[in-house]
Amino acid sequence: MIALDEALRRLDEACAPRLAPAEPASTREAAGRVLAADAVSRLDIPPFDRVTMDGYAIPPAPEGRLYEVAGEVRAGQAASAPLRPGAALKVMTGCVAPPGTGRVVMVEKARERDGLVEILDGGGPRNVAARGEDVRVGQVVVPAGARLTPRDIAGLLACGVAEVSARAVPRVTVMATGDELVAGDRDLPPGAIYDANTPLLAGLLAAHGYAARTEPPVPDDPAATRDALAAALAVSDLVVLTGGVSMGDHDHVPGAMKELGLEIVFDRVAVKPGKPATLAAGPAGLVLGLPGNPVSAFVGCHLYVLPALSRLQGRRLSPRFLELRLAEAFGGGPERRLRLLPARLDAEARVVPLAFHSSGHLHSLLAAEGLVRIDPGVSGLRAGDRIDFWPLTPRAYLSHAGDAGTEVAP
Repeated sequence: MIALDEALRRLDEACAPRLAPAEPASTREAAGRVLAADAVSRLDIPPFDRVTMDGYAIPPAPEGRLYEVAGEVRAGQAASAPLRPGAALKVMTGCVAPPGTGRVVMVEKARERDGLVEILDGGGPRNVAARGEDVRVGQVVVPAGARLTPRDIAGLLACGVAEVSARAVPRVTVMATGDELVAGDRDLPPGAIYDANTPLLAGLLAAHGYAARTEPPVPDDPAATRDALAAALAVSDLVVLTGGVSMGDHDHVPGAMKELGLEIVFDRVAVKPGKPATLAAGPAGLVLGLPGNPVSAFVGCHLYVLPALSRLQGRRLSPRFLELRLAEAFGGGPERRLRLLPARLDAEARVVPLAFHSSGHLHSLLAAEGLVRIDPGVSGLRAGDRIDFWPLTPRAYLSHAGDAGTEVAP
């Protein structure tokens, strides 16, 4: 077995030479895409001195109390002439500040009557956002390596960026192995179980913006395993298999990997659940073999699959642990392996470990909001003890500098 940190280092090393190509993408349609180059502003933001309050634009000090209302400037308009002494212009939020504006007096601080406006306050904020106050032309708005969110897209469009350079989205295939597996639309014969892993992993990937191809369960046969893996590699940048990676007589995935010219990068990781996780790489492509038990597959997807897909796009991810307190005592003796177990949070943001019988206990995930990390050798945790909690949300990872540049958290 190797430590998790070493497995992740090897995963990163195997993915790095397989960086997805850059391609132009419409900014409006680029949600979830990873930038291959910095996206820089084409405009100053705001692009003009912008009025931030409804009110009256008046000339600079010395200020008077009474001004002639010389006209109105609405959003989308500019004043036809500069402010002249003794005159004010009625202005609306978002319009161009008239040339010669000293400040904009809020409408609540003024009283207009018979073509005149009386200023009721004795001074205050300018209420004008200067051109370029937020962003300057050429400034990096979103850095290379960032995965675009709706907020990023709004910011880019506001800065006049209609097209970005983005990494191609990796193609991924998910399939499960095992004679006992049956697709969910068929009746169960004796001794069979439904394939839960394929929809589980495909759904997790979809939640993170990846459209995975799925295949029917592959029987426990060496030739069938090899042929299914070869076909998936031909159309994928990453193939994810569950089952068949351990040391049983009918675990044929490692053999199929080798037959296809793939080198085993690692095949045992000191993590519970999920020890038999296997990574293979070679000219034919990249394969991650996860254990067949559903909780192991779930944990493996977060530990290896999602970081691998991100690395193929120039991003490096690592789990984002929060140090929280236990809501109740947690028993169990010490383990030689790092444990990652299902847990939820209570109303006071304390960690509540969930009943977990084994890595096949799929129902332990139904109420899970994340995983707790219990280091090797740790046992006898008490209520109130601090523990690391991994919230499995869209912000489940920390990002680190990748080949494409500085990155932001997903």
